[in-house]
Amino acid sequence: MSELHAVLGAGGNIGAAVVHELVGRGKTVRAVSLTGRAAVPRTVQQVAADALDPESLRRALRGTAVVYHCIGVPYQRWARTYPAVMTNLIEAVSARRGRTRIVYADNLYCYGREGALRGPIREDTPHLAAGRKGRLRADLIRRLLQAHGDGRLRATIGQGSDFFGPGGDNSILDFFLFRPLLSGQRISILADLDRRHSFIYLPDFARALATLAGEEKAFGQVWILPHLEILTYRDLIERTFREAGIDPDGKIRTMPRGVLTVGSLFSSTIREVREVAYQSRIDWLADWSRYREAFGGEPTPVGQAIRETLAWYRQSIPHGRQSAGT
Repeated sequence: MSELHAVLGAGGNIGAAVVHELVGRGKTVRAVSLTGRAAVPRTVQQVAADALDPESLRRALRGTAVVYHCIGVPYQRWARTYPAVMTNLIEAVSARRGRTRIVYADNLYCYGREGALRGPIREDTPHLAAGRKGRLRADLIRRLLQAHGDGRLRATIGQGSDFFGPGGDNSILDFFLFRPLLSGQRISILADLDRRHSFIYLPDFARALATLAGEEKAFGQVWILPHLEILTYRDLIERTFREAGIDPDGKIRTMPRGVLTVGSLFSSTIREVREVAYQSRIDWLADWSRYREAFGGEPTPVGQAIRETLAWYRQSIPHGRQSAGT
């Protein structure tokens, strides 16, 4: 019998992408979401579970060999959700006495502005985040690796920057680029257009996480996953316009910084975004050379990634597709 792979957060962007990648690899997959009705292939077993409930999570992980932690929640819920989920996950997997290993889908927030200013972010870049969200992500990493080091479980962490791709309808570029572009609107983005920024293609993110799960040498470590060719915001946006067959001239502008200041007075979401807005105002670069040396592989070419993403949006937007949540 093949190993059972459980994906926590299967209703979200990364979780759904991981489910599809695993199915493509012929794995036996259990999609775990709050509702048990994630948009995944019909061959996948669906389970409803709340990772904030220890017993619910333990039931969802019964019989699993690998669990992918891909749970995503809005910024406002990070502080009360992620630490509790990590505690419950560590306890549930520890109780399985080595029968389940963890693959954790993480971002780059732990390195912070000061870490990024030192040069391209690497796995050995210090965790220098000053904001609450970055410090929280650093603490989650520390706790999971400590549990691994204590012999309670086996875990590996794959990190990605901002993503886009088919199914990526809850991302920065979904809101600021793909959706407005295909709706005939001008692009107004909260970024310095001439700063370089690392993006990761959603199918590449999922592919790399699945690869880590099968590599013994991946465990007990953090890995920055394969990112797309580095471009400035301007270059990426203009290439997307051209791939869509639209002239970008006069259709792209930078949103004034004061928008965040004023907006934060009225919106809790915008207040949370302000904390990490620096990432779009400096060079925010990911160095994934260590992953390449260990596991090989190359990311999807940027042009292909853009074309496939545009094709997905063109098919999905007319049907009013909404994010499925976690």
